Amino acid sequence: TSRLAAGYSSRRVLLLTGGALVTLTLGVIAVYALAPGLVIRFTLGQSYLNGAAYLWWFGVFFGLLALATWLMHALLAHQRLDVIALPPLAVVLQLLLIARFHGSLVEIMRSSVAVATVLVVGLGLSVLLRR
Repeated sequence: TSRLAAGYSSRRVLLLTGGALVTLTLGVIAVYALAPGLVIRFTLGQSYLNGAAYLWWFGVFFGLLALATWLMHALLAHQRLDVIALPPLAVVLQLLLIARFHGSLVEIMRSSVAVATVLVVGLGLSVLLRR
């Protein structure tokens, strides 16, 4: 924000940090998808191995949340206060979807990933359409 106040463009910094975030997130999701048992054993222990099949869903969801957080910070740094309504709306949507689709953990994770995707798309459009 100090660079923005001084009249400098923040585009390069945003592109670099966004690229780094996406690269790191995709790397973590790849590890979660390719070696979920190893990750579970190392971080949580043998007794949680039943959840290994769901690990990549959590990686996608939390990766999207990281991207949404990064976009929110970028927009708020540019004085775009109108976007503060989007996360609470996403929470309500997520609650409604989970209330409707909760027959399995996969249904819950699909609902969560869908809502996080909508949030990232909404914030991304706000970045692209900024004045």
